[in-house]
Formats: sequence, structure tokens, C-alpha cells
Amino acid sequence: MSVWMRRFVFVRAGTAPSVRAGLNLADLRRTLGRDAADRGVQTLVFTVTVGDPASPSNGARAQSAIALEEIRGSLSPGLATALEVARGLWGVSQAEKAGQPDLFAGADADESESWVNEPLAGVASQAMADELAVAANALPPWLEAIVCGGYGFLLPLGLRRRFFQSCSFGVNRSIAWLQTQAAAAAAGASGGQPSGGRLLRRDVVQVSRDHLLEHAQQIMLAYTTPTSLASVLEFRFQGERGLGAGVTASFYSAVAAAMHARGALGKLPLWVDSDSLAPVGEPITHPNGLFPMPLGRGHPRRGAVLAQFKFLGRLAARCLIDSQVLPLPLSLDFMRLVLAVSGGGAADDAPPPSATAVTAVTAEAAALAPRDLPRVYAEPGAVLLRLSRALHTTSTPETSTLETSTVADAATAAAQLDGMPLSDWLEAACLSMVDPLSGERLACAAGPGEAPAVTPANVHHFVGELLLKWLGYGVVPQAQAFVAGCAEAFPARKLRAFSAAELRDQLCGQEPLDWPLEYLEAVVSPGAGYTRNSEPFRALLHCLSDMDLPTKRRFLLFVLGCPRLPPGGLGGLTPPLEVSRRQQGGFASSFASEEQVNRDLPFARTCTHTLHLPPYSNQATLLEKLIYAMDNSRDIIDRD
Repeated sequence: MSVWMRRFVFVRAGTAPSVRAGLNLADLRRTLGRDAADRGVQTLVFTVTVGDPASPSNGARAQSAIALEEIRGSLSPGLATALEVARGLWGVSQAEKAGQPDLFAGADADESESWVNEPLAGVASQAMADELAVAANALPPWLEAIVCGGYGFLLPLGLRRRFFQSCSFGVNRSIAWLQTQAAAAAAGASGGQPSGGRLLRRDVVQVSRDHLLEHAQQIMLAYTTPTSLASVLEFRFQGERGLGAGVTASFYSAVAAAMHARGALGKLPLWVDSDSLAPVGEPITHPNGLFPMPLGRGHPRRGAVLAQFKFLGRLAARCLIDSQVLPLPLSLDFMRLVLAVSGGGAADDAPPPSATAVTAVTAEAAALAPRDLPRVYAEPGAVLLRLSRALHTTSTPETSTLETSTVADAATAAAQLDGMPLSDWLEAACLSMVDPLSGERLACAAGPGEAPAVTPANVHHFVGELLLKWLGYGVVPQAQAFVAGCAEAFPARKLRAFSAAELRDQLCGQEPLDWPLEYLEAVVSPGAGYTRNSEPFRALLHCLSDMDLPTKRRFLLFVLGCPRLPPGGLGGLTPPLEVSRRQQGGFASSFASEEQVNRDLPFARTCTHTLHLPPYSNQATLLEKLIYAMDNSRDIIDRD
């Protein structure tokens, strides 16, 4: 449906306190793509006025009069309508971008900020400035309704992150977070560890690398209860001397690696694997991130799989609470499913949405659609989508349980796939009524003997059952288990303060995709023995800028204890990454020969984010020694 009106003005008259909010949505071309005008999309500017614009504002107290039911529409129909329209437009834009990522490749990378409502953000910031209300969890109810109720895109990410960190984990954590922010502001810093308050005790737990997952499961079960949130969790490895923030980061990195290693956990079918022929022990890979393996309701290991996803939820909750990074490459689609479940949507027996219907819903409510199949399941998903489109399959209860009939037979006989009649394609493909991912026999083909072949007579059952399983009951329980694990520590609805991409960055960290030399010069600091003009320091920056992505991950693991970066990238590290000069073999720098210098290896202090680098004679030697040190320091933290 084309929209032609350029401005909507909603006015509510009455004697209620004056509240004014302007929803200034940026040009939808930035949101819907550069060719939006060619598709008949017009620019919309929403101006919402509640009360008398001429009357003086009563500040934050007046804004607090907007209650949750007003946002829902019972007390302020104009405001509610405007918010719902804005959310609908935002949802459509996100669904379009998720379904056609190539089309929006040239869009503004920071496009989400164009939806921010500055007046509303100012009011929300005023409310968050009341430290007593924050500590007592007594913020006005409309604030959480907007942040976690599907309207968070109207507020900047920094404000939503403040809300999440300060209002999700109980009174002790709130006060500690406020103390940390006050101390950082007093010192002139830009931030700090939210868990650095004096009210929080530090519990050091020793774990064994040989029983890492077993110990991690026991610890997370004990430390995700509401009473355990008053402590900051630190780890040390049995038989190793390292202790501190770097070792703790290394613990979460090791657990994340074990959670997606092939053959781990008794070969539980946790994730969709794009390379099933890779050797045991190698990480499970997927070009778009990890997504749960769809499992039938009768799968013999379904209970064990759900238990692991609940553990993963507890682990994620603890990382979010302690501001740690869990470097598990989860997919955006799994994050969308998690957000849908945390909001009470995406029932596991609900049919997937239509492949063709376009509705004004949020991206999280849509969760997964048939057009997502190739992105989530690679080639098997692409085949299923082509079959679905060839049959004109719509994901309604009628079509997903379609009985063989004259109409169905006629549609199948006329269907074409890959330039040939569907019957010929099915004969050449040699499909059977078995899930091609898990190898399970489909429920619609229950019975003794081997699973029957897919024919024109039963292809509707095959397609409908796989759509229900791959987009519904086969994957939603894993997301529900993940959310249930998080909910043991804090209300799961608080996760909806973030979009799927923001939540993944907050939990799993950011990939070091691009380190131009100018950026490294700004975020990497020289330490003792070096200046910004020192040749070894400059040579290191050039090496880092030229590294490929796998080598950058190894460097981060070596220096930080984690192969991914927190939100903000290298510039968001506290303390910042520092490069100091290493003394050579006990000799003073001025007396060490070039040969002695070139024999030494660099080492790192992960707790202080410090790389101790010898003053190598040339860049080639520096790179060689650095890579050697990174490759031979696996499972060893802070040992020189």
C-alpha cells in the first residue's frame, strides 16, 4: 500500500499535564534503501502533540504521567497511534533489510540512529538522571514500556544500554553501576567496568581445563540466582598462576570454543553445520553465524540439547551482568528468535509467517520467514524455498496440512522447478520423507519400514512439515530454553532493550573487521620505553593493519584473552591497548645486541591489555616473532 500523506498531526485535548513529543523520522530512503523513491515510498514526518503546546512544561514529572496503558492506547489514542505507526514502519524496514541484505548494502551503517526521537530521548535521559529512582527501581513505568516494549528504536543505543546495565540486575548492581559512573566522571574517563562498585564482592572460582564444560555448568547454575548477583565472578585455571580480568576473559573464550567444537558434548546436534565433513575438534562454522539444529518433538536427544541451551542462557546472563564478552558467533536470526521469545511471541507450534505477505509488524515479531531459509540453512534451505515457491505454498494451517486433492494434484502437475517439471525434478533429486539436516523421519511419514520417497503426491506434506519444523517447533524450544536460562538471573524482557544486532554485539562482542592505520594510531597507546614515533611501535601498527581476520582474532586472544572486542571496538577497551618495550634477557636496552633482541619473543599481560614488545630490528622479524608467540601460547595466559 502506497502512502501519500506527508504529515500526520495527532492532538489530544484536555486538562491532563502537558506532554509534547516530536517523532522526527529521517528520510525513509536511508532506511528502505536508495531506490525507495523508485518503489513509491514517500518521506514521512510525524509530529505528535499531547496537551496544549503553549502551556509550560512541567519537566520530568509531567512526562511520568505517560503510563504504560497510554502507550498501549487506552488513555492517549493519538500518541499510541503515532507510536504504533512508527513501530510498524520501522518493523517493515527491518524485515526488508533482513530479507534483502544485498539491496541495502550501500545504506548508512548507522541508520538506526536516524529513528531516534530527540525530545523523547531527552525526557528519558532526565528520568535516568534520578539516581535514587534508578537505584530503587522506581523509574516511571512508561520508560521501560518504551525501552523494552518494542519502541526502543526511538531512543539512542547509549541510553538503552544505560537502562539495561543500571535497571536489570537488582539494587546492589544498580548502586555499584552508579558508583562506577560517578568515579569515571570524576576521573575524566569515558566509562568503565559497570561492576566496579565497592558493594560487590569478588568470588574467585578455580576450574580445570580438562573438565571445563562440566565445571562451567555447575558454576553457572550457582551464580545465576538473584542472590548471587551481588558478586563479581572471576576465574583461574587449575595449575596456572594467572589471575584477573584477562584470565576471566580467557575462561569465557574457552567455554565458547568448546560449545561449538565438532564432537563436543557427546556429539549433541546443537548447531546447523555448513561443513559436516570437517574433522572432530574443529569449530562448527556457518557463514551467517550459529543457528540451532532443528529437532523433531520425538528426537531422542532433544532433552539434552535443550539443557545445553539453558546452560548457554545462564552463561550469557552472567556475561551480560559482569560485562564480559562471550565470543560465540551466534547468528542474527537466532538473536531475533530469542527476542521474539523474550517478548512472549513465537510459540513453538505456531505456523511460520507467509512467504509473500507483508505486514506492518516488528522484525522480532516476524522472527523467521520462509525467505530466510537460504541464509539460515544454506543450500538445503534454498532448495526448500524453491520447492515452496514452486508449489505456491503459503504457511497457513490449511496449506501446511494440505491433503492430496484435485486442486493440489493440478497445482503440482503444473509446477516447474529449475526449468523442468516438478515431477521430473523430484525423480532426479531422489528425496525421501526425511529431514535432510538431522536425518529424522518426518512426522507426516510415520510408519514401519523405510521412509517413502518424495513424489508429486506427497510433496506438499514434505514441504509443509519442513517449514513448520525449520521455522517453528524445531528451533523455537532452543530459543525458549536460552531465554529461560537468562530469566533465572534477570527479567528476560530486559533483553528487548536491544535490537538483534545490538544484543549480539553486547553479548558476543564485535569482529575486528577493519583496522586502518589511522584508527590504530588513535586507539593504541605507547607504553614504557616507546613513543608514537618509535620504529617498533610504528611497525606493529602496520602489521596489525595488514592482518587478515583469523590472525586478528589470534592477536586479540593473545593480548586480551578474548578473540572478539567489546562494544566500541579497540577504542572501547578499558584500560586501552598499550605497547611497552620489553627488556632483553635481563640486559639493559642499550647493551643488548641486535641478535639478542631478535631472539626474544613478545608477551602480553591480558589483565592490563599490555603487549611487551622487544625493539626488533625490522618489521618482518617483528611479525614472525609475534605470530610465533601467538601460535605457541594457546591455553597459556600471561606467561612469558
